[in-house]
Amino acid sequence: AFGLESDLWIRLGEQVKLDAMGLKGRLAGQLHLLEQPQQATRASGELRIEEGHYAQWGQDLNLRNSRVIYTGQSITDPAVDARAERVIGDVTAGLRVTGRLLEPVARLYSSPAMGDADVLSYLVAGQPLSKASSTDANALMGAAASLGLRGGSMLTDRIAHTFGLDEIKVGGN
Repeated sequence: AFGLESDLWIRLGEQVKLDAMGLKGRLAGQLHLLEQPQQATRASGELRIEEGHYAQWGQDLNLRNSRVIYTGQSITDPAVDARAERVIGDVTAGLRVTGRLLEPVARLYSSPAMGDADVLSYLVAGQPLSKASSTDANALMGAAASLGLRGGSMLTDRIAHTFGLDEIKVGGN
């Protein structure tokens, strides 16, 4: 309404902390914000989460190489590249989220390599699916549904089979 224009640089110092939606850590990086009349605010730059943790499924996952990348587009839809991991003994189980903020893509990974059902079980229950308890089933199904993983039907079928379920329904928003 006022026809304001702005050209703003933001550099985050050592004391900028993040504590929102299960994410905790220190924010680092810089942004260049450009505001022009009758246009969406645009941003360039990168924000990183350092020393980060993500509380999900009753677990505290470590964030690795997690960042939000702005490349001159609207500030509301940056690119995301984030990893959340849990290390148990010699196993590292993780979730990588990439893509645009408004349409992220989630993928499970592990070292050593294993199937998605086992990776998810390590993330949620701290053990492979074959050793998970029946009380872990609800948490595993909820996690599978919330992630919207590719091949999610096969993943939920494997979890259902492991716990001897004939029918399973998964809902989410």
